[in-house]
Amino acid sequence: MVSAPLKSFKDSLNRAYASVMAGEPCRYLEELKEATNRFKALRLQYESTVADLKTIISAESELISCLRLHAPGYFDNLDVPTLTASVNLETPGLSDVKGCDEALRALLSLRSRESSLSFMISELHRFLVNEVIRLSGLVALCRHYEPQLAERVYSEVLDKLVAKYLGL
Repeated sequence: MVSAPLKSFKDSLNRAYASVMAGEPCRYLEELKEATNRFKALRLQYESTVADLKTIISAESELISCLRLHAPGYFDNLDVPTLTASVNLETPGLSDVKGCDEALRALLSLRSRESSLSFMISELHRFLVNEVIRLSGLVALCRHYEPQLAERVYSEVLDKLVAKYLGL
């Protein structure tokens, strides 16, 4: 017994093969162009989200250093998050695709990467919501020791990110 997704994939390959053999234009090339544009838009969104995360990490690092300086031993357990993920954000060159079967393979690969990237962005957004809340707590704690630093982080970083990720 063949599963439904596998049968659908097999049917797609058979249709592509039949259209190539019949000399019909390949519809997968147009779908590949559309998927490439969607992936590029997702890539920009991902890069923007990662840039926000880097900004938060930098601000948290400053605030944690402030807290550790003014209250040694008390804030030693605070961890600064790190960014270690690497993601393949390359899109296939459309000029490299020759033939309908290659277009279909490239389209399926790109759709898979598009789904993965979309999932990663949603997970990253959830993480950023928590980090924005954590950053606001660090700003409040640091305000007691270094009000200028806390105010700068609030105005330059936190205010924008609260509006963006918490909708406040």
